This record gives sequence, C-alpha cells and structure tokens, in this order.
Amino acid sequence: MIFALENEKYQAQINSLISSSLEERKAAVINIKNAIIGDITKKVAYTDLGLVSRLLHLMVHDRECKEILIESTIILGSLSKECQTIEKILHTQALPIIIRGLFHQDDDVIIASLRSLRNFYFSSQTPSEPLYEDNSAGVIRLLELLPLSRIYSEYAALILSNCCKNPEQQMILFSADVIGILKSLFEYKSEKMLAPALSCFAALAYRNGTIAETITKTEESGKTLLEVFVSMMGRDRPILVQFLAAKCLTFICRAGVIASDSTLIRLKVMPTLTRMCKPDNPSKIQYLAADLLSYLLQDDKELQELAMYTDHLLRNISHYLKKTELDSTTYAFMKQSAFHVFAALCAHSESTRKKVTETEPHLIKHIVRGLEDPDYKVQFAAANCLLSFSRSIQQLRTNLSDNDVWKPVWKILNEDKNIPEELLLILSGIICNLLLEFSPARKSLLKVPILEFLSTLVKHKSKSIQLNAIWSYMNLSHGSDRDIKCNIIQSLSPLQLFEFLNTEHLQTADGKTRILKCLGLLRNILCVKEDADFIMGVHGFNIMNALQSIILFNDGNTEILEQAMCVLLNIASAGVTAKNMIVDDEDLLKAILTLMSSDRPGIQLAACFIVSDLVFNIHEGASNRRNKLNKLGLQTTLQSLITTTCSDSNLFDIIKRIMQQL
Repeated sequence: MIFALENEKYQAQINSLISSSLEERKAAVINIKNAIIGDITKKVAYTDLGLVSRLLHLMVHDRECKEILIESTIILGSLSKECQTIEKILHTQALPIIIRGLFHQDDDVIIASLRSLRNFYFSSQTPSEPLYEDNSAGVIRLLELLPLSRIYSEYAALILSNCCKNPEQQMILFSADVIGILKSLFEYKSEKMLAPALSCFAALAYRNGTIAETITKTEESGKTLLEVFVSMMGRDRPILVQFLAAKCLTFICRAGVIASDSTLIRLKVMPTLTRMCKPDNPSKIQYLAADLLSYLLQDDKELQELAMYTDHLLRNISHYLKKTELDSTTYAFMKQSAFHVFAALCAHSESTRKKVTETEPHLIKHIVRGLEDPDYKVQFAAANCLLSFSRSIQQLRTNLSDNDVWKPVWKILNEDKNIPEELLLILSGIICNLLLEFSPARKSLLKVPILEFLSTLVKHKSKSIQLNAIWSYMNLSHGSDRDIKCNIIQSLSPLQLFEFLNTEHLQTADGKTRILKCLGLLRNILCVKEDADFIMGVHGFNIMNALQSIILFNDGNTEILEQAMCVLLNIASAGVTAKNMIVDDEDLLKAILTLMSSDRPGIQLAACFIVSDLVFNIHEGASNRRNKLNKLGLQTTLQSLITTTCSDSNLFDIIKRIMQQL
C-alpha cells in the first residue's frame, strides 16, 4: 500500500513535466532531481514510470529554458550511474540530446552536459558511436572545449579516454590533433587533470604503432612525452598517475615502438607495475596493475622470466586469490587479474609453472572454482590460466589430473549452448591438450560424447575454433586403437576432412595450418600397418586424391610437403592394396622420383623411404612395382644420387638398399 502511494506521488511529479505552466515544469524537474540524487530505489522507480522519455521531450521542447536543460541533464547523468537504470536510458535518444548540450551558448549548460556524459562513459555499456555521428561533431566539440578552461579539460579528457575504442576512432582523434591538444594538460600538477590526459594517451597508443610513434616524438615544454611519462612514474606522484603513465608506456611498447628488452621497460615499467601489485596498495590499483602487467608479459618469454624474480611478484599475486575482507565485486576483479598474470607467466616455461604451483599449491583448485564462477570475466580468466597449464606434460599428469579439470570444462561445453566465441576458443584449446596421449583426462573424455562435440566445432564459423577441433582429432588419433580412429573419421566426416585438404586453402595462412593438422591426423591414423590397410580399403581413393593434389600442386611450403610425404610413407609401408594405390598413380610416382633429388633433406629422405618400401622384395607384388618405377626412370635417378657426394649416411644407406632390390 505504501509502495503504491509512493508510486502515485512519483507519477504525479512526472505528469507535472507536461504542465502548460513553465514554472510548474521547472519546479517538477527540480523536485525530481532532489528526490533521486543518492537514492537508487527512487531512481529505479522514476525510470520505470517513464521519467526518461518525459525529460527528453522537455529538453527538446524547452531548449531555450536553461534551468530545465541543466536540471534534466543532471538527472540523466545521475540515473546513468546505476546499472539498474542505464540500460533503459541507452535505449532512448538521451545521449544525442545530451551531446547537443555541448554546443549550447551557456557555460552552465555545457558543464552540466560534460558532467552527465562523464557519468555515462564511466559505464562500459555506453556506446562511443554517438559522439562520432555527424562527422564526429561530438568529439570535435570536446576537443574544442578542452583547452578553454580547467573544468572543461578535466571532463572532456575523461570522456575522450572512454570513447577511443577502435582504430577508426583513434585515427579520427589523431587527425583532429588530439595529441597537441592533450599535451597541454601536463602543465597541471593535480591528479584530476593528469589522470584523464594519461588515460587518453594510453587509449590512443593501444595497438596502434603509428600513433604510438607520434606520441613518443611529440615534445611538451622541452621534453618528449616519453620522458614526461617516465617522470610521472616517480613515487612522488599520486599512485593513479604512476599507474596510468606505466599504462601509456606499456601500450607504446606492445605497439612495437619501444623494445621490450629496453632499459625503460625492464628497469622502469616492470618494477613500477610489480610494486603496485603489493597488498599495501589500494585493491583497485592492485588488480589494474596486475592486468596491465599480464598484457606486458604476453608472448614475451624474456619478460616472463624476469618477472618471476621481481620483488616477490608470485607471493603478491597469490594473495589476490584470498578473499579476506574484500567485497564480492572487488574480489572478482582480484581473481581475474591473478589468473591473467599466472596465465601470462606460465604460457611457455615448464620451470615457471612448477615454481608457480609451489608458491600457490592450491592454484588449480582456484582455477576449477573460477571455471564454476557465475561471473563470466572470472570464468574466462580461469579458462585462460588453465590453457597455459594444460600445455605442460607434467601438469597434465599431476595437478590437472588430481583436480579433474576436465569436468568443469566439459560441464561448460556441454551445458552452455550460447558460449561466447572467445571462451569457446580457449576451452576448445584446453580440450585439445587434454586429449593428448599422455593425458589421464583422455580416457575420461572418451566416456562422454566428445567426438560428437568436436564434430560441431569443426563446422564452426571461426577458423581458429575449427583448427582447435582438427588439432583435437589429431591428438586423439595418436596411439588410439582402430575403432577410435574409425570413429574419428566418421565424426569428422570424410567429406569435411578432404575438403580441409583442398589445395585451394594453401592460399591463406589459416588454410595452410588446417591442412598441416589434417595431414598430421592422417599420419596418426595410418601409422599402424593393419589400421592403414583397413582405412585405405574404405577411404583410400579420397586420401590418395588429396595427397596427390598437395604433392603435385604444393606452392613450395616445405612443412606441408614433408607431412604429405610422411602420410604417403605410412601408406607405402602398409599392405599390397595400399602400395598399389601409389603405384597406380603415374603422376604421383613421377613426383616421388623427382623428390628423391630434392634439395630439402626431409622431403628427399621421405621420398627415398617410400620407394624403398615399394620395391622391397619380401612384399607381394614388389616385382611389378619395381618394373613400373624402372620404366619411369628409377635407375637413372639412383645412379645420379649414388654418384653425387652424399654427406647423409642414412640417405646413402637407403639408396644402397633400393639398388640391392632391383
């Protein structure tokens, strides 16, 4: 009853916004503003009753009344602070209407608009596109306002730092001389001015080498901006400023402008970020610094090794996984950042993985719990961390096996039908590693419909996920019995397999990698003589066609040709039916004879082994195969090889063995 009465009161105030009296409309806006500021419950109630649409109507039709414009803009900015209301506001024309306020002639309206937009852009849900509409009118106006006053500078820089989200937006800002405009903010000493300026520079440099290089060469007050950033990492600066300066330098480094082995990165940026991971710093700084550190360490083995011995980093990051007195939101951020750092550190080095698990013996348990976390970002970070550990033979056999990590991974894959592509890519990579022959989880995964799952992955729109599926098949095929091998072919489907082997795919890097893994799969499937006989009897025609295309029309990719020749060698080592499939293809035989004289040792050796298996006397039909090869010039090829200086004793022995069979 009380709730209903309150709603009636709120509705009456909202209705007053369409009063014919301007004074009543002003009073209603002010009353609503005073009611909702700082009260989430009232914000939600007013929003649900249609406040936003009434305010927007008022802002359009009473545009000449600055009091209404200011108060309405303040209300919208306040509503945007709450996750319960911002989504509804973003489905309206609120942003474009507030952006219009930036062009108003009245200073108070402009400031109210800037403050409101600042609040909106604190949320990651707020799209940056409205500011780039009408030939980027919004961002151009922000850049015009930025140098006019201190308060304009603070808010405009904050908004811009959250509205530079892709290369196109970076270039629009860059072309509008954002660097020249922003650098003037470094004249100020306060955190309020420096922090948004540094945030902007970081956003501009992110994965953009052109802009990052320009930033490093730009000067302000006789110093390069690079020198300015270094000075701002000094301990005499506010810790947020130190962090953001380190962020600028990290992004410039990862954009390829500063070498990761430079003194600046190793002796300035790394120690600064590592120091910020200590527990005596504010929690937000701890997890932001850890996330940034993980980005700096990605794919850089030397930095990863250096980080392992930097200022108790492992012990400090391990502390992130302990909840202590943290609220649930902060704890989620701490876990994410810890998983990110451990993932980066453990991506390549076995000794690092060992040291990490010794420092934090319960890490894998934390990862398992992270995979079950309802917070998607925690789940994603945990999966990424597990992927790094799953690359280790030792970890697969010990910690990962002891904690049954395959169970939460399979649970996500089996139960969540709408897995985001980025998470599916990581989980499919983990499955790929868990299916290795020496992984204890392999037996467990074969008891669930893993092949059915892989058959859906291999048809996924993402080429990377397709590759993980093929790689999983390849790993599973190694050391498996004939039944599993046949099930793999049936699951993948012969048509799909041979389509992946189509030489048209050699034109792309993705296609080449898929061909390589498919050849690895065939090599594993045909590595046992009896299995090869059976499988060639069923699929031999298609397999030979695929191999012929690759061997005859390969664009010079040595690795692919070597794999194809290895598959052919397995076929040549099999029974009579399989051998004859090679001999019956005259073009393929000619190619093999030519490759016996190849200047690529691996390919030459494979070609000689294939001929040796085809002509070996103890195999049925060897005489016919010898005659056919001799007609195509085998003797001439052998004479040429035997008279050539041969430094490879293995090759020389094979050639001699072939000649003995003729």
